Amino acid sequence: MSKPTSSHPTFPDATLVQTAQDLLYEQAMVQIQGAWAGTLAAIPPKSPRTETIEPDLNYSELFIRDNIPVMIYLLIQGKHDIVRHFLTLCLTLQSNHPPTQGIFPTSFVEEDGKLLADYGQRAIGRVISVDATLWWVILAHCYVERSGDRDFALQPEVQQGLQNYLNLILRPSFRAAPTLFVPDGAFMIDRPMDVWGTPLEIQVLLYGSLLSAIGLMQVAEG
Repeated sequence: MSKPTSSHPTFPDATLVQTAQDLLYEQAMVQIQGAWAGTLAAIPPKSPRTETIEPDLNYSELFIRDNIPVMIYLLIQGKHDIVRHFLTLCLTLQSNHPPTQGIFPTSFVEEDGKLLADYGQRAIGRVISVDATLWWVILAHCYVERSGDRDFALQPEVQQGLQNYLNLILRPSFRAAPTLFVPDGAFMIDRPMDVWGTPLEIQVLLYGSLLSAIGLMQVAEG
């Protein structure tokens, strides 16, 4: 029996990697405050089709969650300055207003030289994601471990950000937040699973972020 063939064109691995790098560095990456900061949610189309795009869609913004794999790749490539800049920008946007103090925005954008953060008011569905907050701590720990930049973790702003984060997620009411709930049947293998209130990926992410927070605080303790 002959081996089934794909109708999709095939490319050498090196070509795929080069194409991805070209898209990343030449089209997706954007500068904020004069330095490279991360990637857009979606690369704008080259053809003029703006009339078909809703004006309030936030595809031109930088999403914290979506930029995590980008930042990991940049760490591997040794571009530590971009990752540090991204982490610092996110930290400046951490909420300081009760009852959301400690939470990070879902996305942000620079307009007229000012950073505009989206805490759910511009997001599709008008909701704020919990995972952006959890991912920031994990990325910060990965950055310090990979780059050896202990001074980043020692900054008072970073340690205060960690304290605000812990004050947020360690409150008993945090587990009752609607953003942590999922309805039964949202996950399925061969049948519906009883997962009401316990979304696995958020629980794992929460555990990982707590471990990362411990690692960053231990740096400060010497």
